[in-house]
Amino acid sequence: MVRARVFSVAAAALIASIPTEVISFKLSPLFFAYRTRDAASAPLFGLAQPAVEIGQKTAVKQKVGQKTSTTQRIQTADPVSRKEPEFQEPLLYKVMLLGDEEYDQGHTIQRLCEVMEEIDEGLAATIFKSAQVAGKAMCGKYPLEHAEMYVEQLLRSDPIIFAELEEEDKI
Repeated sequence: MVRARVFSVAAAALIASIPTEVISFKLSPLFFAYRTRDAASAPLFGLAQPAVEIGQKTAVKQKVGQKTSTTQRIQTADPVSRKEPEFQEPLLYKVMLLGDEEYDQGHTIQRLCEVMEEIDEGLAATIFKSAQVAGKAMCGKYPLEHAEMYVEQLLRSDPIIFAELEEEDKI
């Protein structure tokens, strides 16, 4: 009695096509072989060959005289990284409050706080007292345009508050 396992529908069809005089057979996904009584000495294993040729043959034709173009890709060098521009720090100018005996302390402190936003009342009072004692006091260091604007606004106040610009000393 011969027992066989059926792996797929194709394998079942293949087993059904075996002649009745088969003594033994071997079935695997890639191999199929059988031995008949006439060819008992033939090897049992071998690559199964289909009876019908499978596949299509295609022919590639090229017209005579037709130019074929080939493009070559040229590998370029690594991209050049652009330098970040180096910015120079702008020259800073000192806004100097000039001391004057005729200044009203309350008006000067209020006006310094209005014109220069980063100065509070405590700092403005210190600057005012320094200007009265030493004759000059620095209010801050600013770029030229800002420093000019602050000096102009102090000079336009009523009563006038004297201020001037000095270039920052570079060491």
